[in-house]
Amino acid sequence: MTEPSANRNRNIIRAMLSACYEYLLVAAPVSLYVVLEAISSGEPKRLAFSPEWSIATIFLAYQGIALYRQDLMKTGRELSESTVNILSFLSLIVIILSSINAYMSLSKETIASIVVRIALFCGASISFILFVAGAKFALIAKEDA
Repeated sequence: MTEPSANRNRNIIRAMLSACYEYLLVAAPVSLYVVLEAISSGEPKRLAFSPEWSIATIFLAYQGIALYRQDLMKTGRELSESTVNILSFLSLIVIILSSINAYMSLSKETIASIVVRIALFCGASISFILFVAGAKFALIAKEDA
């Protein structure tokens, strides 16, 4: 493996680890609460089906865009305002859908609400990791240059 290729791979790994660390900072408090709630209620299925995952989705959607923008601004690159606005709008849609899902789940839990909640959480998690890791990679590459 050539030196630039090895350095690039190292930077990708560093960016992914940094994004995973940021993910844990955002998702761990809600995860801890869900685990404690499942233990105290004696219902292990609450781990997967808790309405609190909607709250984690809201945190991930908001923080993902904020960290992405913050890290890209540190690189000195000019950000496309239209791209940032579109991403922010999509994040807002996820936040609104998760809020509605959390509210509806408080009164009546349905299979559909569980499926929507899991889909929103998985989508927010994947986009958080991808966007934050991408911005971290750009920041690391700038620091190495």
